[in-house]
Amino acid sequence: MKMEASKIKEKIKAFETKYGMTFEEFERWLESSREESFEAWDDHIEWKAYSKKLKELHQRDPKQGSPRS
Repeated sequence: MKMEASKIKEKIKAFETKYGMTFEEFERWLESSREESFEAWDDHIEWKAYSKKLKELHQRDPKQGSPRS
């Protein structure tokens, strides 16, 4: 499970680096954006799934799924 959480965190970090913001900030930006970006919406779906999975791992084992560990 530690390996899984580590890989998920790497994916989340890549999105944070790509967009220069957290998922919550990205969601607000995406919802308020006037431009339609299919890439951004695709990234949103993937990023949201990783965030949800990390939260689930954290609920099962708080030490392993911690978003910032």
